[in-house]
Amino acid sequence: MCTTAENRALTRTLSLGKGTSLINKIKARNGLKMGEIIMKNVKMEVTGDILTITVDLSKRYGKSSSGKNVIVASSEGNQSVPETDYKIGLNIYTKAEQE
Repeated sequence: MCTTAENRALTRTLSLGKGTSLINKIKARNGLKMGEIIMKNVKMEVTGDILTITVDLSKRYGKSSSGKNVIVASSEGNQSVPETDYKIGLNIYTKAEQE
């Protein structure tokens, strides 16, 4: 698995114009295939007309870019809800401890 820092490095590389497909590079480094979604600590399941989202609130993924919050879970942008035409964008965070 890639660390968050490695994924950020890939993002910086792409933003500098040195990469062609950031998401494919990240997926390849994380052992994922095309079409699989990269999300942090978010699992979605559709049963009939019910979408169930599962998040482990004990996990932490470092501070936000502002440093004011700690990321608990993220869909990493808008994602398709499995087996539907719906989209979801999800961020869960908590206040960072004051240093």
